[in-house]
Amino acid sequence: MTGLTKGFEWLGKMVSPGLVGMVAVLALTACASSSPPTIEQTLAAEPPSTQGSAKDKAQAALGPVKVGLLLPLSGPATNVGSEMLNAAQIALFDLGEERFTLLPRDSKGSPLEAAEATRRLISEGARLILGPLLAPEVGAAAPVARAANINLLAFSNDWQRAGNGTYILGFVPADQVARVLLYARVRGIARVAALAPRNPYGDAVIAALHDTAQRQGITVVREERYTADNADLAGAVARLAGGTAAAAPATPTAPAAKPAGGGGFDALLIADGGDRLKAIAPMLTANRIDPARIRLLGTGLWDDPAVSRLPALAGAWFAAPAPQARADFEGRFEGLYHHRPHRLATLAYDATALAAVLARLPPPTSFDSVNLTNPSGFAGVDGIFRLRNDGLVERGLAVIELAPGGPRVIDQAPTSFEAIASAK
Repeated sequence: MTGLTKGFEWLGKMVSPGLVGMVAVLALTACASSSPPTIEQTLAAEPPSTQGSAKDKAQAALGPVKVGLLLPLSGPATNVGSEMLNAAQIALFDLGEERFTLLPRDSKGSPLEAAEATRRLISEGARLILGPLLAPEVGAAAPVARAANINLLAFSNDWQRAGNGTYILGFVPADQVARVLLYARVRGIARVAALAPRNPYGDAVIAALHDTAQRQGITVVREERYTADNADLAGAVARLAGGTAAAAPATPTAPAAKPAGGGGFDALLIADGGDRLKAIAPMLTANRIDPARIRLLGTGLWDDPAVSRLPALAGAWFAAPAPQARADFEGRFEGLYHHRPHRLATLAYDATALAAVLARLPPPTSFDSVNLTNPSGFAGVDGIFRLRNDGLVERGLAVIELAPGGPRVIDQAPTSFEAIASAK
């Protein structure tokens, strides 16, 4: 063995029955240079000897703990699904004990296939389902799991699918907006404008902006929205720069402000990424929205190497899981599979690790809502996270600045949820 791989941690103590005596931090001594077996090899292998341990024999007598893994292993999202399967395989190698059985199944990127695969997993004895990935798949699989009283940990970022036994593990915007705005407020930024698409994601960002602004004493000076076809995008940016649109409505703690020179705001929150952000960036410069004077703020969509290469965004801030938290995982993944993992691969690792840890608890409540929503949370390769009773995920995020030499963390991610609560 060449090192100690800390696969997963409990944050604080859980109160579930039978947990007395379980260690608070779970670690596995693993050889980082060795390759884990394939999923098929793992599931077909004979369980290792228990060396006569009475406890191990008692555990083995309970039979396997089956967990379904539902991913698009064929169809248009095959590339992402395959990467996530590889990540789950690493977590299985790191933390899976002999009773823990992972059942990977192909959702094919189809709602109908996802629902049918969920039925098959339940009939095979799965007590928890990880996935699926795509929002329509989640919408089809969730009712099937709910009818069987099986919880589902979806990899989607569609927060509207959360609740009633469906937990959303994807990176949702609310925490990201709140984190970067809180940091901005501490740094003296009090007037914020927003540029957002007219879609559910843009709506969620704007709602989070107003919620945080009300709590933190920030004035939302103005908002500009644009349609998916980008037909009014240039006009929206021009109106922000010129201050020609009506100011945002007043809130109880932030009265409406009249636009001043250059729009009257200290920071601009942009709720977009990818190709559209690439189109927006030069428009900002052309309209004299100067990042040296107006701080640009983003969401987790900016956690993308392509974004860090946009000169117009130099000095911008956004909130996301700290890159160094997942650096070890990414290095291991690259060493095993000879390429960097897809950004969503960490979700599959953390979900599988969480399932493997919960599988050590006494049945039949191992995967019930009490254990899944442990308020102290868990620490995975994307930092700390916890599942809420409403099905949404809450994460401890870092604030990252886009610098000429590459993204850099300017405010570290918290290490406990107590720290997050005290900062609000």
